[in-house]
Amino acid sequence: MPPRYRVKYLYPERTIFTEVPLADLHETAVRLGAMQWLQIRGGRKFPSREEFDIRDVGSALANISLIQVIDGGTDFLIRVVGDEVRRAYPVRLNGRLLSELYAELPKTVPRWRAAFRKVVETGEPLSMHIQVGSDMPEVRYSYAEAVCLPLGTADRVKYLMTFASHALELIEEGAGSGDLL
Repeated sequence: MPPRYRVKYLYPERTIFTEVPLADLHETAVRLGAMQWLQIRGGRKFPSREEFDIRDVGSALANISLIQVIDGGTDFLIRVVGDEVRRAYPVRLNGRLLSELYAELPKTVPRWRAAFRKVVETGEPLSMHIQVGSDMPEVRYSYAEAVCLPLGTADRVKYLMTFASHALELIEEGAGSGDLL
């Protein structure tokens, strides 16, 4: 596969997050996760964590994250991180609290926190397209499509399951954000 390059002047100045309906998801892994969630949910607001077996998503397993909601959304524990998601960020995510990641991902964590809290508060899935701008040099992708899905019991969200597909980029040791490699 040929390497991808980041060229600063092709990127918007600010990262653009666009919420989209589930029906507008295009990436196979993200659609697969969302469709499986809808099927398991049935007529309820959301399914439980026990009903959603991550092994059933097959090839989308690389695109998954399982996040435990702590104290109603005051923090979030990242329990499972798929290989593609792991490659999209320069730090270890698995087994860490979101609050611990702020120093390493200061532009990303507040956006994740806002999205996660919205899903916890509403109990509704959140799907989006993300066009990375020059204001987020800490990530290793230029574009992503993601969906954040609630899991829990009754009206209480206890976990979030995300599926994300990233346009991963070539990052060389010593290259700064926006450098043409």
